Amino acid sequence: MLLYNSTLENSRARAQKLNDSWFGPFHIWQVGSSGYYRLKELDGIRFAESFAGNRLIKFFSRNAADIGQGEVGANLEATREFEDADEEDAMEENEFEHD
Repeated sequence: MLLYNSTLENSRARAQKLNDSWFGPFHIWQVGSSGYYRLKELDGIRFAESFAGNRLIKFFSRNAADIGQGEVGANLEATREFEDADEEDAMEENEFEHD
């Protein structure tokens, strides 16, 4: 889970403009009946405070194995094919100019 940095919400300071909007990733270790969540860091350290559910979003890590699968992998493969075709065209143009 990622936790939204709500301190930036009302700030107009230029110095904070490029600060991260999300903290994390974290794990949920407790869900309250009234919609609050208690989080812990990846190493198991628990936060004392609880957080509202509207400040949390799911976090999906990108592993090297993930890049070759799904939509991301298809987009990367299409980009590689396009770049390879451009290189072949450039080599053919160079050969044509030398003849």
